Amino acid sequence: MFPSILELVKSVFGFAKERIEAKHLRNIAAIKEQQRQIEDREIRTHSWDLAQLNDKDKALRIMAFILFASPLLAYLISPKLGDYVQKAWSSISAAQASVLYAMCLAVFGRQHIPNMIGSIVSSVSKGLRK
Repeated sequence: MFPSILELVKSVFGFAKERIEAKHLRNIAAIKEQQRQIEDREIRTHSWDLAQLNDKDKALRIMAFILFASPLLAYLISPKLGDYVQKAWSSISAAQASVLYAMCLAVFGRQHIPNMIGSIVSSVSKGLRK
């Protein structure tokens, strides 16, 4: 009788031990999953930051510069062409011009405008010194 009671107690304690171990393993898995999600979020944030450092809008900025420099560029090519481009620009309504300005400023972005102004000022000052 005593051995059967002992066997029953062993099985109850074994079952309890297995449940505690399973709960412990679930907790560890949940913690590891949370850690993986945090690291994944950090990696995604890091890769996004690196992507923002790359200059992927360079072609758009060049096209916007050509758009606004078109009267000057046209005058350099041919004065008649320059007159034509200037008339075309002057025929644009104020609302359309505001939209074009806003689009080009969005392409250049606020962070690039001070860099451009600084480089233009330094280029002009170097040109005047020579």
